[in-house]
Amino acid sequence: MVRRLGPESSNGGSRKPLTIAGQVYKRGFGTHAESSLFIQVDGKAKKFVALVGLDDAVRDRDAAVEFIVYGDNKKLWSSGIMRSKDAAKKIDVELKGVQKLELVVTDGGNGPYYDHANWVDAKFIADEKAIFKTFDPVASVPYILTPKPKETPRINNASVYGVRPGSPFLFRIAATGIRPMHFSASNLPKGLTLDSITGIIRGNIEKKGIYEVRLVACNGKGEASKQLRIVCGDEIALTPTMGWNSWNCFGHEVSAEKIKRAADALVKSGLVNHAGSC
Repeated sequence: MVRRLGPESSNGGSRKPLTIAGQVYKRGFGTHAESSLFIQVDGKAKKFVALVGLDDAVRDRDAAVEFIVYGDNKKLWSSGIMRSKDAAKKIDVELKGVQKLELVVTDGGNGPYYDHANWVDAKFIADEKAIFKTFDPVASVPYILTPKPKETPRINNASVYGVRPGSPFLFRIAATGIRPMHFSASNLPKGLTLDSITGIIRGNIEKKGIYEVRLVACNGKGEASKQLRIVCGDEIALTPTMGWNSWNCFGHEVSAEKIKRAADALVKSGLVNHAGSC
């Protein structure tokens, strides 16, 4: 019995046909490095057969990927590094006894840009009544491993914050601990003011320089302090890069509204008190 994997012409969710080195394929699915597809086969599949390669949509780009097949966390097959315009490579691997199959596409070493990868004519040779399902290895029930913050204040924001002369300054003291909480700051440069209830510093700094500020947060359980270095100048990246950011989250569709929604989510979830400067 042959069980085919993937719908007809599924190029990463688009309606365009899947093509590798000029060859058009009617069935398969497109993905992008890095990616993984997990399939529960429960020892019922005898073989996995497919063709793989980079889609012709990136033939004029310096794209590179590697296709890997894992069975029960053991590497069963690898394509090696494949580049745009390379002919499709055939996969033909034995799956006797394999319970879980993972189809992986990794970056080929030059960044994930334009890495549009195709799995085509993919099929299982299996028992007559075998049905295979994909699954998500990530737990479906949300859980938190981070310890709950203490009731006493703790200031968690970055130690350095940069701004250009005359540009709007907006910085929130990120502090955990029970509310209400009172904030103060000593040695604030001219032009900046602090809201003692919200912990938000705003205003404008006209003069270039490095300003050492002492931040204080206090509540009924105690007090915490931290030094903040404000760097005002004309150089780029005055604030050190930190945190998590995924370009692929929005891609070319970034907008002010989406950024505002992300900021609102930080405030609503309470993550704004753990780090950051918004």
